[in-house]
Amino acid sequence: MKYIIPFLLVTLFLVCSFCEPDSSTPDLIQQIVFDHGVKIETTFENGHSRDSYEYYNDNDKLIESVGYEYRSQLKYDSLGVLKEVFHCRMYNCEIGIRELFIYDNSGNNIGSYATTDSLVNIDTVSFTQTKYYNALNQLVREMTNSGTDVYGEDFEYWSHYNYENDLIKIEFQTRNRDTIWTGSYSYNSRELLEKIEYWNEENYRFITHRYNENEKLVSKTLESGPEELAENVAFHVNSNKYEFAYDSLGRKSEAKLFNHKDELQWSKKYTYFKQ
Repeated sequence: MKYIIPFLLVTLFLVCSFCEPDSSTPDLIQQIVFDHGVKIETTFENGHSRDSYEYYNDNDKLIESVGYEYRSQLKYDSLGVLKEVFHCRMYNCEIGIRELFIYDNSGNNIGSYATTDSLVNIDTVSFTQTKYYNALNQLVREMTNSGTDVYGEDFEYWSHYNYENDLIKIEFQTRNRDTIWTGSYSYNSRELLEKIEYWNEENYRFITHRYNENEKLVSKTLESGPEELAENVAFHVNSNKYEFAYDSLGRKSEAKLFNHKDELQWSKKYTYFKQ
């Protein structure tokens, strides 16, 4: 099944610990029962900005996200396991797309099923399994993309993982039956992921993580080569940097994205509030 859902340096703004949502909060906030939420203000390099919101229950589970004319409503079972995400337009949730999550007998998510039907027997639906686990319930293979290319050929991208001491050490990425990337994972003394080095016969890609003293991720840097990017390239998906900052409670307060020229692409400010 093709996926239908798409998964910061210095604090420049003071974010209150818990403040009331401001007047820009959508009117539909009155329809949502939640415990606490976060307003995300995104400002782009051209000066334009837009807001989005996330709402959580008292178990700190995300129950709804709102923004950019769309809403996603998340539903859990009594144990807190995600069972469904409903996607709809901002002010019209009479119709939408249901994404139902499917689990194996060990509780591992093995895929999802998308439908517009209101009544579905999840035990009898036909779906494509996209995740596989070993006897230790470790994810060993997952589909990351699928579709049809410009030549009319179907394709599937998969990631395959090998473990050592419960940590991923080697990853193989395949397109159909061909291996296109090999990745090596390294960790710091606290077993936090520090770097992934991908390579094939022609290119390399590095992903480097850096953490603060509280083990919070403060930067994620993507590098690729050996080709040099043309001067007129404004952004490269495999050569950029994310930076994150946190408040005194350890909550994310700011995020920034820079291109390969170290030019700011966007920044996000997080403001937390109670209902």
